[in-house]
Amino acid sequence: GIIHVRPVHMASPGHGAYVGRIFSHSNDWKLSSNDELVGRALKLFNDGIRSFVVQCMHETYGNQWASTAHRESTPPSTRPSSHQPAFVMANDDHLSSGQLTEEQIKNLLDTRAILVLMTRLFNSVFQRHLQPSDRNICYELKYIRNEWAHQKHISDEDTYRALDNAERLLVSVRAWQQAGELKRGRLIYMCVLAERIYANEPLKQSLLNDTRFIDPSVHSDAAADARLHDLGRGWEAAGTMKYSEDDARME
Repeated sequence: GIIHVRPVHMASPGHGAYVGRIFSHSNDWKLSSNDELVGRALKLFNDGIRSFVVQCMHETYGNQWASTAHRESTPPSTRPSSHQPAFVMANDDHLSSGQLTEEQIKNLLDTRAILVLMTRLFNSVFQRHLQPSDRNICYELKYIRNEWAHQKHISDEDTYRALDNAERLLVSVRAWQQAGELKRGRLIYMCVLAERIYANEPLKQSLLNDTRFIDPSVHSDAAADARLHDLGRGWEAAGTMKYSEDDARME
């Protein structure tokens, strides 16, 4: 059926909590490659933020929200026809009226398009609902998404940033389900990185002995081991993720 857009109504503080679970086995996160993890994070991000983008665009542009979204997210070099999805060419009347089916909205607002819109139209469309820091996060996530889409090497650092940034934006728009799922993935990935360090004795000693990489409060192997052990306890915390506006993040 047709998706009827409603005005944006953000939940008030204390509106409740969402308990989100992701994948029945933690190995779905633990054994994935960085490329797979970033792809999973981007999909969750798209699923969680798409309705927010639709509502904000409709709030600003009315029935022209879809045609504006298509125009603003289409690369200039491919306008007006070669980049147009088939559904746009065949259903231009729906695009003009702003009455799209759920499937048409998914095709119009892929992750690339969403991040282009959120960076390009942040001041005019999204800033009334988001913080200035969210704009910087959008730019950073857009960069990582482009690197991933072009099959560039994704470092451990960029993988963590993708998980963290996608989660932060979902928290900002109160997409609790997807944010909770990403929280679990982020915590598990932290544990994976800790295990790699713990298993690599030369690397662990290098980190321990170089003050550029370690907290100055840590001065011994025992203290370093204790910190890694504490990080490893994240496995226990990564089972059920609770999100609410009073507890937006858990570290």
